[in-house]
Order: sequence, then C-alpha cells, then structure tokens
Amino acid sequence: MSQIKCPTCGAATSDAHDACEYCGADSSAASNLTPDQHTKAFAKYIEQTVARARAGAKDPEYFNIIDKERATATAIKSFPAPTKPDSLAAFFVYCHGNVTVEGYEFGGELEAWRSKAKGAYEALRLASLSNPQLASFLEDFKSSYSAGAIKALEASAKKEKNVKLLLGLVLCLPVLAIWYFIITGLRSCGQ
Repeated sequence: MSQIKCPTCGAATSDAHDACEYCGADSSAASNLTPDQHTKAFAKYIEQTVARARAGAKDPEYFNIIDKERATATAIKSFPAPTKPDSLAAFFVYCHGNVTVEGYEFGGELEAWRSKAKGAYEALRLASLSNPQLASFLEDFKSSYSAGAIKALEASAKKEKNVKLLLGLVLCLPVLAIWYFIITGLRSCGQ
C-alpha cells in the first residue's frame, strides 16, 4: 500500500482505496469526470481541508473565520484545475463566482480564488485559440482577467488595504492618547 496523488483533487491518498479519501472521486475514472462532478469534487475538497484544519487546531472550539479562510485558501491553491475544456470552463465559472462574493477580509481566501480563476482563464484562453465558441465565451470575462484588468484590480486592492490600515491607525490614536493621559495623571497623583 502506498500513497498516490489523486488525479482529481491532488490530495495524497492511499492506492488501496477505490476512491479518493478526500474528494471521493473514483481514482480510475478521474479523467472521465463531468464538469459538474469535478466542481463538486473541488467544493468537497475545500470542505474537507477546512474540517481537517479545524480538527487539527490546538483548540477547535476557537477555530475562527481567519483560520477558516487560511485553510480554504490552502485548499484552493492546492487543488489542480481540470484539463478538459468543458470541465475547465465550469471550474473557471465556479472560481469566478467566488471572486465576486463580498466578505473576504483575512487569510488570503479572496486572493486564492482570484489566482485560481486567473489560472483557469489563461488555460481557457490558450484553448480558445483553436475553439471559436470558447473564445466567444471568454469575451464576457476579458474585462476582469486581461493583464490590464488584473493590474488595476491589484492596485485597487492595495489602495483599499492601505486605507483600512490608515483608518485603523486613526481610530487607535485617540485610545492611545487617553491611555497616555490616564497613566501620566496617575503618576502625578502618586508623587
């Protein structure tokens, strides 16, 4: 019995099992997965990676949103994209749908979704050179994943991060000033 890499989700699994222990995909039929099955395997892999991270935490009761996002980002980064164009297109749409969801703040989950969607888009773009239907499909996403759009998105994310940092500092300054006056007031009373 040895460890093999699941062709569907990339997880290390035992060759003694007929199906991957993590995503449930049949190891022998992984290349024959439908687009829907591949996307479901991806979602299941993310769910199971987060569950393993929670179980492995020092105190699973305090497994918070940041820990969950970090585990999710790790799963997203490590899951391989499919190679067949129809599965890759469904995979791209799934990743793109998660890029547009609001609420990611910490842990790198949004960056992982963007990176995975961009990688799938680039693979589809190369496949579209010989497939006009695929090229037509990608036109709807060109404004989001072209090199210029990615640079603008990264600049916007950097600016937003800097604004949040500055806002945090501005909000902390009054608290620090109050503490300073309390401490100096206590010192002067003690003398």
